[in-house]
Parts: sequence; C-alpha cells; structure tokens
Amino acid sequence: MKPFKKISQIQRERTELTKSIAQPVNKKQEPVANQIGEKSEDSKANKKLKAIGLDCEMCYTNLGFEMMKLSIVDFETNKLILDEIVKPEGDLIIDLNTHVSGVSEIPSDAMTFDDVMNKLADITDDGTICIGHGLENDLNVLRLIYSNVVDTAILFSENQIDPMRKDPLKKLAWKYLSKNIQGNQHDSLEDALIPIEIVRKNLK
Repeated sequence: MKPFKKISQIQRERTELTKSIAQPVNKKQEPVANQIGEKSEDSKANKKLKAIGLDCEMCYTNLGFEMMKLSIVDFETNKLILDEIVKPEGDLIIDLNTHVSGVSEIPSDAMTFDDVMNKLADITDDGTICIGHGLENDLNVLRLIYSNVVDTAILFSENQIDPMRKDPLKKLAWKYLSKNIQGNQHDSLEDALIPIEIVRKNLK
C-alpha cells in the first residue's frame, strides 16, 4: 500500500491547483470523446467563459439517475448563466427526490437534455474550467468531460487519513465563508455559487 501524503504536501498541491483558476489555460488539449465544446475555427469569434460554477439536481427514472435541474454561474462576474428545470429522458419518473432537491414537478415546457448540451456548447469549450463540489456526479449525468476541473470536495476536505471521505459543501461553506447553507433542501444555484466563492476566498 502506498503511504498517505504528508499534510504539508497536500496543502502545497491544493494551493497550486486553486491558483490555476487565476491563470489562462494555454495547454493544448487532445481530443476526447464527448468533450464539451471542442474549439474550432468557426467558434473562435464566440467568447467562451473562462470558468464556471456548475451544479445539477438529479431524479430517478426508468433510465436510472438523470439530471432534472442545472445551474451555471460565471466565475469572473458571479452572473447567473443558467438555472433551469430539465426534462428527463426517461418515460417514467420514479422519484424527484423533492425532500432534497426542492423540485416538485417537471413543467411540460422544460428544457430538454439536447437544449442543455447546445447551451453548454455555446458558452464553454475545452479551455473552460469547471468548478463545483463532488463534480463526478454532475458530470456523469451530463455525460461530459471537462479537461480542467476544480472540485472543492477534493481540494478542501480536511480528512487526510481517508482521502475517499469528503467534507460536505455545507461544512466548507461555514468554514471558509461563515455561511449556513442547505437548510432542509439543496438549491442547485446555491450549490453552484458557493464553490466559486470558496475558490475565490482561497485565491486571496
């Protein structure tokens, strides 16, 4: 078994990773299957966001776990880019997980999965940094790969003995921002914004 990293080493790595958010991403990316918004000559004229905060709320359908709400915030301006209910692709919604998600129904005119993909392709590309908490879950339901990810669940969790145990966003929000979030339900907009604020706090 490999020895655990020393806390000082982890802290150094954490600092370097958070600092990367303040620098332009110049590294040439290799093509990746399902990678969002790959750059092309035609898209260079369209300004893509440098970094975003992202969070999804999920429901359970006959196809398994699916996205039913997506929130995106621009890192540089804190501007809300997207906060929409998304229509699951499954024919049968089994559980909206309302007690956690706060979503009680899916409107008939809700965005579709393809609508979301088109929007993401418009505002992000392979150089966009994706910021969030526990992003593996969000990116799985989005079926996306971002080459540049800042995950506060990995960077700022205190449990150095067991790296698999990650601190909840609620705990990190209180520690770094003195904010009490997530009362009885999650809010994807709040969960997209708080990781941005935590990262920005650690850049100062």
